[in-house]
Amino acid sequence: MGLIDWLILAVGLAGMAGLGLWTARGVRRLDDFLLAGRRYRGPALALFHSGNPMQKLSSITARMFQVGLAGLWYEFIYLAALPFWWIIGPVVRRLRIATTADLFERRFHPATVWLYVAFAVITCILSTTVWLVGVRKLIELMAGSDLAWQPMLSVIMGVSLLAVWAGGFRAVVVTGITRGLLMLLLTAAGVWLVFGQGMGPAAIHAGNEALAAQRPELLSLRLTEEVFVALARTPMTPLFVAMMVATMAAGSIVGPMAASSYGCARSERATALGVVSGGLIKRACVVAWAFLGLAWVAQYATPDVLAADPTGPGATLFADGLFAQASHDLTATVGNGAAGLLWVALAWAAVEGCAAPLMVAGGLISRNLYQRFLRTGRPEDHYLRIARWIGLACAVPAVLLAFAFNNLVDLIEILIALPGAIGLGVWLALCWRRYTTWGLLVSTLGAYAVWICLEWQQGVTLVQRVFPSAVTVIKGKLELNDGWIMLTYMSVAMVLGIVTSLLTRPEPREKLDAFYRVLRTPAAGPEPTGQTLGDAGTSPASPIRKLIDHPDLEIPVPSPRMMLGLAATVCAGIGIVAMTWWLAQR
Repeated sequence: MGLIDWLILAVGLAGMAGLGLWTARGVRRLDDFLLAGRRYRGPALALFHSGNPMQKLSSITARMFQVGLAGLWYEFIYLAALPFWWIIGPVVRRLRIATTADLFERRFHPATVWLYVAFAVITCILSTTVWLVGVRKLIELMAGSDLAWQPMLSVIMGVSLLAVWAGGFRAVVVTGITRGLLMLLLTAAGVWLVFGQGMGPAAIHAGNEALAAQRPELLSLRLTEEVFVALARTPMTPLFVAMMVATMAAGSIVGPMAASSYGCARSERATALGVVSGGLIKRACVVAWAFLGLAWVAQYATPDVLAADPTGPGATLFADGLFAQASHDLTATVGNGAAGLLWVALAWAAVEGCAAPLMVAGGLISRNLYQRFLRTGRPEDHYLRIARWIGLACAVPAVLLAFAFNNLVDLIEILIALPGAIGLGVWLALCWRRYTTWGLLVSTLGAYAVWICLEWQQGVTLVQRVFPSAVTVIKGKLELNDGWIMLTYMSVAMVLGIVTSLLTRPEPREKLDAFYRVLRTPAAGPEPTGQTLGDAGTSPASPIRKLIDHPDLEIPVPSPRMMLGLAATVCAGIGIVAMTWWLAQR
């Protein structure tokens, strides 16, 4: 990195710090801190949800050397889940909650708030840890001997904490929008530099021929047993895909950042358009980076590297360093300033990823525990100050865990699994009046107990005798398939929740009427930030046409707009997969 690159990086970091202080001007209430004033429209939210973290691009590039285009199927699972976000986003926005714990307080007994806040704070800390570990590894690969990762990570964490302290979720959204623009710019620049300037049609054809001669499987989207072995993953069966989609859809509504991410929109329509459009842009950019990764494999991999075992230490070292090597050469080709811009994009993405969960953790504890149970009736700025301090305190365990963990896959699997069981109970509660507090508690704790036992691989031999397809060999060890694990603990959660609810006393009718009245009240436009779930429950609700005419069921007939949006989302997802297949044939 040259002097200009360092100056650009310094300006970028200073800009982030200044942004956190600038956004603090509009933060006067805890609701402003958590919801960013409910001011953002669809295009802004699309950019906010569209940015890929830099470590994701690095892992996609490495995966292209390991298994080729077939590795994209794990990314396409998110496309299969995306139609559910067309429903989930508007539902959360319509609830008018400042934190997801507000939902538990209004629908269930207030004691469930303690359970949810404990779950949410753990999730926020683990999420911050995932970001820190990923950024740490990427800095080590990209910087080499030019920059130690400790100072850079310390600066990123410091700016994140400043954003948490000052601007709250407004700083997160503005940072995310900027990050989305930078990622689009970097993706377009990478495609133009590699395929437009660095590789003409003849070079691309020669590269494809070289790969086809030694590693033809890299150019294929076909999933084979070798793909799962190379990635050390369980086979991608229809059951695995279905359960991944179901688990993500169930858990997304209780994610700690759901209330802020979906609730910062002006309306429920803006939420749906922003979340779905951003998700589609994100996956399209992943496809672009996958083809960039293939081009770099053809450019940098020697015949000996291509002939080596993809899971061997030498091949793994090459795959992990491929993104860093290609980025270094591309920025050198562009000239001074390009490397600095790349590092700014990395830093902005990391700040957003670290600041958001810390901010939400502080808001949850301050609003739903401290204000609700410990210190009521204090001025609003008092609770805002407490939220800021708690957000800073939550950074300590996240940093300590970042030094202790190295396996990102394990952490990410935990983050996917944790919300699933409790989220399934919330979905049942949204659709079924008879679902009770005891049903939620028993189903959640029972499902977590089953999940822990299965993750510890208890009874694998017995399961193999009864259901041979439920086990597989990973790195020479017999393990339960992830699809069967998810099916088991989610089924336990559903059965326990329904049976327990039928055996226990229902929630008070007045409480349920107020709650479901909110779900029938559309969030069609701007609303005061201070208006939360309880306030909206006093406004006139729209009449509901039920899909099933039963007094205990609250499943509305889908509107034409919802059906059109679902169809468009499905078609767009199919279009991205079809585009990938078409490009792979060329």
